[in-house]
Amino acid sequence: GQPLFEVRREAQPFVVEAGGTETRALGTRFDVYLPKGDGLQVTLLEGVVRVSEDAAGGNVILSPGEQMTLRAGERTVSSVDTSQFKTWASGMIPFTDVTLAIVAAELNRYSATKIRFDEAIAGERISGAFRAGDQEGFATALEAFMQVTAERRRDETLIRRRQ
Repeated sequence: GQPLFEVRREAQPFVVEAGGTETRALGTRFDVYLPKGDGLQVTLLEGVVRVSEDAAGGNVILSPGEQMTLRAGERTVSSVDTSQFKTWASGMIPFTDVTLAIVAAELNRYSATKIRFDEAIAGERISGAFRAGDQEGFATALEAFMQVTAERRRDETLIRRRQ
């Protein structure tokens, strides 16, 4: 899951426990993302949050525009473009230089109709923002901008390189 929290200033801190961490906020906007498999990302949009890790111990205090990633026990903090999170909150899912297989996995979380790629193109990279749950719109956009064709079936759309 990936909730986006807007927390107003209160006497008591707002706490999110996820992925073996505890994120405390007082008057802030932040995003917590638990991707399938391994990892956790906490992204701060406004204010200040403190992330405490159960396993590794220690605290990380994030500033606006910073993202903490915890994967396989390794913690990193990096700067991020927070405008992507505003896009996500409006129902669009942004991608920057990721494989088509990664895009399909994320879009498939929001629809009963699954996007599948032929192995020959699953590793090709793409950037863009696509509406969550709009598998048809995504397939149509790929057909328009890439040399692919989409075979639409009842519960899946298979995308292949155009012959």
